[in-house]
Amino acid sequence: MRFSIAVSLFSMFFFACSNSETPMPYEEPSSESSESSGFSAFEDLPEIEGMILIHGGTVTLGTDDDKYRPSERPAMKVVLDYDFNLDVHEVTCGEYRELAKKTGLKDFGTCESDSLPLSNVTYYDAVLFANAKGKFERRDTAYTYSNAVYDTEGHCTNLEGFSFHPEVVAYRLPTEAEWVFAASQGWDPENRS
Repeated sequence: MRFSIAVSLFSMFFFACSNSETPMPYEEPSSESSESSGFSAFEDLPEIEGMILIHGGTVTLGTDDDKYRPSERPAMKVVLDYDFNLDVHEVTCGEYRELAKKTGLKDFGTCESDSLPLSNVTYYDAVLFANAKGKFERRDTAYTYSNAVYDTEGHCTNLEGFSFHPEVVAYRLPTEAEWVFAASQGWDPENRS
């Protein structure tokens, strides 16, 4: 299945800088240090150039309204008890092509302009971009796999042995709750508010 939407849904998150080869162990915040603003470990999260710092909060996904499909029900409250960084704009065709030239990612060549958001990519294409961006910047990667499978157009359709490592400080795809929460905040990327 291909995403036909702008890759803003796949904007990267980055919690902090780390170059370790092995994932850092996850530690639950203690009840003393945990506040409603987020994990104490991320309270001093720095702003990263080209990204917006989103302070955690609560978001509701879905609905209890019977007019909607069963797959959209019930309403669920999601607490994001951490802060995260979100790319200020969608990944553009130009940004993708530039990284593809430097890292060996497949260049799909389907964009009319380098300033347009990248679209028509698979979930796995987005994962490979996140990993490639991290590796190019000498950072950790949040995803591991043993083998990539491509279709005839060069899109990645499967990553065998695929694993996501949320404990690793790296670029990654946002969760649905993170994206909905960030989009509902009314922030203005131009003015960083």
